[in-house]
Amino acid sequence: CGRYFIPYSVTSCYCDRAVKERPGKTCKDIGAASKYQREVEQDAAKALYKKVNNRVQTWAGRHEAQYPNARKTNYRQWQYEAQLLLEKVEAGDMDYNGFEKAIDRSPKELLGL
Repeated sequence: CGRYFIPYSVTSCYCDRAVKERPGKTCKDIGAASKYQREVEQDAAKALYKKVNNRVQTWAGRHEAQYPNARKTNYRQWQYEAQLLLEKVEAGDMDYNGFEKAIDRSPKELLGL
């Protein structure tokens, strides 16, 4: 809520005041739930990144004769950009759905081929 409060212990991050926008909920309820949701999204985003990264790397290796730059140039560029998006999810600047939409596509499309 942004109002001043005195925590009862060093682990208290949220107050026990009711939130106007959510009747029956306190800052502690909403803060804990939103923190948990961020952690779940981060774990899901990491798992999706790993899955898509493996798919793209395998595809680039298998099609190296047809697309010589796929593995050396395009894959590394895609990997760098995907890691930046993952960092945005971890920082809370991007939600999981946006991350999924950005990276869960065909390897050929992701590599710009």
